[in-house]
Amino acid sequence: ETPRLIVADEPTPGLDARAAARILGHFRELAEEGAGVLFITHDLELALTVADRVAVFYAGETIEEADADDFSDAGRLRHPFTRALWNAMPAHGFRPIPGAQPYPGTVSSGCPFAGQCGKCREECRMAQEIPLEPFEGGMVRCLYPERKVTV
Repeated sequence: ETPRLIVADEPTPGLDARAAARILGHFRELAEEGAGVLFITHDLELALTVADRVAVFYAGETIEEADADDFSDAGRLRHPFTRALWNAMPAHGFRPIPGAQPYPGTVSSGCPFAGQCGKCREECRMAQEIPLEPFEGGMVRCLYPERKVTV
């Protein structure tokens, strides 16, 4: 019987490329049989090879959730961190994200990315809560999300 949900937390580090490909193939087969697969990884490029949808976390908070296809073009991404993450991928210029990520739970108010964000305004630092807002095809937690969407 196919399980209803598989949680795979960093399933490929330490595996050679052949073993990792075999494991990913098994996850795809299980998904095709109707299982939900929650694939947790720090490797965005790997996630994009297996995922239909991607949730991006920063300092323990979901900051954007979108279709994996939205990662084919940074113009489809809404949160400044998600765009910076896309630009940090080797295929997109390998531009490092300046600064350090705060530890989860240490930011008492405002956006946890505020200290590194070029779009940051005072309200980004002071907001008691920044809700996860829907947009076409996903959700974003940002007071000033990118509006430009390329198709």
